Amino acid sequence: MIKVNDRIKKGIKILDIYYAKENSGYRGYDIIQFFQNQQYYPGAKTFKTIIIDLLKNEDSLFKEFNKSLRRAIRRVEEQDRIDFFCYLEPSNEQIHEYVQYFNEFAEAKNIYTCDEPLLNSLAEIGCLRIVGARSKESGEVLVYNTFIQDKIRARGQFSASLSYKYSDNKEKRNFIADANKALEWYTIKMYKNDGYKEYDLGGVTLDPDRPEMNGIDQYKMQFGGKVVEEYNYTCTFTFKGKIAFFLKELKNKIIKH
Repeated sequence: MIKVNDRIKKGIKILDIYYAKENSGYRGYDIIQFFQNQQYYPGAKTFKTIIIDLLKNEDSLFKEFNKSLRRAIRRVEEQDRIDFFCYLEPSNEQIHEYVQYFNEFAEAKNIYTCDEPLLNSLAEIGCLRIVGARSKESGEVLVYNTFIQDKIRARGQFSASLSYKYSDNKEKRNFIADANKALEWYTIKMYKNDGYKEYDLGGVTLDPDRPEMNGIDQYKMQFGGKVVEEYNYTCTFTFKGKIAFFLKELKNKIIKH
């Protein structure tokens, strides 16, 4: 379990908790936001993800990958054109470097930007790692990912690559795609060797009404593992917490309309 982002906002004391098994027994906060909680709560949003069991041996894990994924990983190993690296205890400078990389990717892809304060908070409590794949030829960081961790589970959080820079170069895009897959395998083995029990691929939609997510879902499902359902929700523990949450929800509804 990870407790992070302990903050006071307009007099309301708020905390974020990841991977809790239940939602009771917490004191001293007006609002707690639970992410991937195992216990259902009325109004919770279901979060589906794929969990890889790191208690299995490496051969068993690799055999669960689909054939094309195994071929891509072997291709990277045989070509020996990529170095993998990891920041076990990322510094503020390393985090900032990552954020700049991700935000350039985000701008090109028109997606959310990186939450640098969150990464700094996770690093302060030892719950963040940054991993990457670098080209031996050019020195470019081809793929760059962050992971949130709690000694039991490691979860992919932010992920970026240079693929957007090579829209007219199929060979380079394929090289980066292979690097991404091999980096995932490198990271799985790293966490397994460090004694972690679960590797969380970071969420899947499995929603036929969201075809734009099919590619991401299919990528993650190549790695085998088990689809599980967890829950994201907000609990209020005080009267002022209930009022603050109600007003926030009301504001969100007004904005949507």
